[in-house]
Amino acid sequence: MKKNNKLQPLVRHCLFDNALENIAAFETLPDILKTPDICLAAVQKWPEALKFVPEELKTLQVCLTAVQQDSNAISHVPEGFKTSGIAERLFCKLDKRLKTHTPKL
Repeated sequence: MKKNNKLQPLVRHCLFDNALENIAAFETLPDILKTPDICLAAVQKWPEALKFVPEELKTLQVCLTAVQQDSNAISHVPEGFKTSGIAERLFCKLDKRLKTHTPKL
């Protein structure tokens, strides 16, 4: 069955809202109904939701969004995206966090 990313606006809005109520709702949403917008919004709310994003919807933007919020999400990033660019962005983000939260002696 082919994906239909041109759902009627009302149906798409309802799916979007329901899928983002909690991570379980996103997980159980059939892959055929997951859209790039829904997947991005899900990983913005819950980075661990990356494991429930269909492989064909795991874009660089979706993966970076998840990994920048939770470095553990890297385990669900496709191998092709595990590049020095992602590592550099991840470590830059972690470095900023460390500088912000490290007490000055």
